[in-house]
Amino acid sequence: MSNKRVNFHSAVIFSLVLLISGCGGGASDDDDNNPQTPPVITDPQTNNAGGQVYSDNFLQLNYPDDWTLSTDSADLSAQLFDSVVNEFGGNANCGIDSTFDPSISLIEATDDILDLFDDTPAPQTSFIEISGVPAARVSGNLTLFGITLETTAQLVHEDDINFVHLVLCAGVDEDDLALILNTMQLL
Repeated sequence: MSNKRVNFHSAVIFSLVLLISGCGGGASDDDDNNPQTPPVITDPQTNNAGGQVYSDNFLQLNYPDDWTLSTDSADLSAQLFDSVVNEFGGNANCGIDSTFDPSISLIEATDDILDLFDDTPAPQTSFIEISGVPAARVSGNLTLFGITLETTAQLVHEDDINFVHLVLCAGVDEDDLALILNTMQLL
């Protein structure tokens, strides 16, 4: 595994810890040697797909009206939180991140994500397109710190600019998940 794949894998694991804990993150020790500027978050707005709109330099998606958006983490572009506290004392939520990584393909990034999911039951993987670019969606159970949550990851690899875009949702119900993932577009 290349150093870049280790960095991508580490970023994914850190994202999962944030998702399951329902907390914001601390400052990042490195920026993955990203030569481009970090995303600039626009104000949430409403469009005809329903819900609020999250948009940064790379992607846009909708999320439920009663959810909140946090851009406080230096380790994620943004994090979306359900307003309802779950049985673990946290909130269902989604982490959003875009990582510059010229050494990893969509298949390799998908394999790295699959390694994080519980083996039983086997996670489900589907390959889709987002804004005409190949993407992958992985759904299954993820156990971390003794907590098992239904988790879905959606990732896109833009070969022309060498970015991997990841939306990782833990504990999100089907309707909210559909709104978030099905409205994702690359900008």
